[in-house]
Amino acid sequence: MQLRKDDFMKDHSTMTTFEFLCSIAWKCVIGFIWYKNLLFRVLPHRDVYDSLRILLIMMLVSVACFIVVMNRRKNGWTATACFVLPFGLYTILTYSTASALFIRVVGVVSILLSLVYSILLFKRKIKQKDKIARRKVLQIRLSRCMYSVSCIMAVAMLTLIVGIGWKGYFGMGLITSSVEAKGVHQDIKDEDTMEANMDAVLKLQPTVWDDLNTHERIDVLQTVCNIETHYLGLNDPVTVQGDNLSPYTLGAYSDAQKLIRINLDHIENDPVEDVLSTILHEIHHSYEYRLADVFDNISTEYRNLRLFKDVTYYSQEADNYINPREDYYKYMSQHLEIDSETYAELGVKEYYTRIEEWMEEKKTENVKI
Repeated sequence: MQLRKDDFMKDHSTMTTFEFLCSIAWKCVIGFIWYKNLLFRVLPHRDVYDSLRILLIMMLVSVACFIVVMNRRKNGWTATACFVLPFGLYTILTYSTASALFIRVVGVVSILLSLVYSILLFKRKIKQKDKIARRKVLQIRLSRCMYSVSCIMAVAMLTLIVGIGWKGYFGMGLITSSVEAKGVHQDIKDEDTMEANMDAVLKLQPTVWDDLNTHERIDVLQTVCNIETHYLGLNDPVTVQGDNLSPYTLGAYSDAQKLIRINLDHIENDPVEDVLSTILHEIHHSYEYRLADVFDNISTEYRNLRLFKDVTYYSQEADNYINPREDYYKYMSQHLEIDSETYAELGVKEYYTRIEEWMEEKKTENVKI
């Protein structure tokens, strides 16, 4: 078989360089907006500005590499791969703990497919005997291999991004608990007491907590939420989810959804005592809203009772809640926040006191045995 020079120099591009760059640019703009709202997380030991800067650098490096390496294969596939790869790599860096198994599975499958394709491609016999011709064939195969592997990796990265972010897109939270959320009316008397869930409560010990993965930690937080729901007498179950919240926001409660969202960075990186304080703070908001409901529905002649002194503020503040972004000091001075913070502080002390007492009882029992 005789190869012509044109075969070696063939350009497989369906776009000019300008069209290629424009295609990448609009995909990156749309993709960045979507990613920033749903999946973006701050890198470990970095602030939000450093993290955004690193992501931007990764995007620029990807564009530069694809312009050089894929100069003769500028098409829709390579434009998509150029846009997806930096976002996928950033997702791996930031979700390596929260979605470790999923990332490993997708990574292994994509690497195996790339290896199999590369081996099959390069194992094909080269019919040309001339050294120059053989070298050119190898160059063509290398170019084809790089193109195909980049497409495989792009599909893998897109799978990671969609697989991790689809719940957030539908407002379901990025990580949900496998423990069922329960309200008092669904339960029988003391099933959700602290004593009945001591196995989960003991996982709040720092040495145990540090060995739990993100999913297991959220399960513990849902159990704590169920215990507090029982003690506070809340009829409606409150669901706990791990999610991406704005920087410096540890947790958020939505009364309309009966949902507590805890910042994933907070769950993964902060001391367990602080995370416990956050879940106790947020579930107390649900209790405050129920008191406000009672206040709004009772006869006006009873609203001046001493019993409802604090609830008066809850009712007013629930209707005119001040967001910390609007005015942080007014936000912190709201009775809803002050009372929830006090409840959380006392609750953390109670949990660890009960854990310590239970551990002492176990030691005593073991000594007697």
